[in-house]
Amino acid sequence: MGKKAEPKLNVRHEPMPVHWASYLINDDASGIGPEEKKIATDYFAKAFGWHWDVVSCADDTFIGQFEGKLTELTLYTMHYMEPVDVYEIEHTDTFGGEANYSWVRRETIRVAHKASKRSIMIHAMRAIGMSGYKIKESEEYADVIKVTWRNTAQIAFITYKEESYVGRHVITGLGKGKHKGRVNV
Repeated sequence: MGKKAEPKLNVRHEPMPVHWASYLINDDASGIGPEEKKIATDYFAKAFGWHWDVVSCADDTFIGQFEGKLTELTLYTMHYMEPVDVYEIEHTDTFGGEANYSWVRRETIRVAHKASKRSIMIHAMRAIGMSGYKIKESEEYADVIKVTWRNTAQIAFITYKEESYVGRHVITGLGKGKHKGRVNV
């Protein structure tokens, strides 16, 4: 039996102004003004888009052209971030077939972006300790999957919350729409 192939990490090295380091790596804009923060955010979003996470920069700096201006630059290391979907699970007891909430367990899971309903349910059942039980019924309503099990008086609601990105950190405020202000996972 062969070795399982390791996933390849997509790494990129790009020169950008050295004074953006704290903002790009730590999401700390205290060292730059609001105009410079907007320039950095707009440039990064336009040049690289959503899926790149700045993880470090080189110690060495050099003088070079950036956006038509001569400035001090350094090489930044970026990793590609895989998109994931975030779901919240509410697991509780039932009374007369309806959710009772005499006790409740809440969990959050992250699954591959656009995963199948079956895959989402498998991850959710593992998270709440119900993976050994046979499903009696599962119903889908918009962004919610309702699951009940055979021979138990329990129910779970698996609710889609957002698309996110796997990475060490992210720069908030990039882009528009449902991705604005991405969260760290």
